[in-house]
Amino acid sequence: HDYILTLVGEASFKSNKTLASRALAWLEATDDPNEFDNNSVKQRFALACLYLSTTAKSQWINSDGWMTAASECSWYGVQCTNNILVALNLTANGLEGLVPWEISLLKSTLLSLSLSKNNLLNEGQELAWIGQLTNLRKLY
Repeated sequence: HDYILTLVGEASFKSNKTLASRALAWLEATDDPNEFDNNSVKQRFALACLYLSTTAKSQWINSDGWMTAASECSWYGVQCTNNILVALNLTANGLEGLVPWEISLLKSTLLSLSLSKNNLLNEGQELAWIGQLTNLRKLY
């Protein structure tokens, strides 16, 4: 998935233990390159980073569809319009950890982000990227 490398830069993949490397490895192992267009690959990568970042210490209450070969638009909490991710609602779903900056890859289409009632951290500048979500209309 060379497209992902152009989005996040090769530095994110220095080690196979980085979040980006783990998400890319999942994409390469799961996805048929001919099945998903660049937009879907970008969405799947960003969502995989969120999942991997928030399940290290706990399990989500509902993870139906996540990290499977099914369309990301069918995953629990994901709302799409014409296969474009426009809303993500994972309220009170047992997420624990940091929301990764890779979610900002969805900045051009994400209108609503609901992550309240989870155990998410912000110890410094981890959420500084949230200002990049310029089309966001609802944030919970």
